Amino acid sequence: MTRSRSRTSAWCDRTRAHTNAHPFHAVLIVEIAESSYRTDREYEAGLYARAGVLDYWIVDVVRDVLEVHREPETSAEAAYGWRYRSVTTPRPPEIVTPLVAPRSSIRVADLLS
Repeated sequence: MTRSRSRTSAWCDRTRAHTNAHPFHAVLIVEIAESSYRTDREYEAGLYARAGVLDYWIVDVVRDVLEVHREPETSAEAAYGWRYRSVTTPRPPEIVTPLVAPRSSIRVADLLS
């Protein structure tokens, strides 16, 4: 039996007034997938989309690929009834910009190294 290995980082929004929701709602989740890519993509993405996470990135270190998932939507065919409408795979030398920090830019090559 192989064990799935994944590391997750989440950035939370602490700047808004929170009267109806927990103040630590994740606004960007980055998964570092070593052997968990399939689980991250097929199952966790549906959970994050359902939770309203607008920006979900998977860094697949085995295939040296970044996937950027955005625009959560309902889908009867998807795990947990939700998926991301937009899934892109930017490659070096491209840059990515987190939705929560539109003035920031991260080199794809830096995420993959």
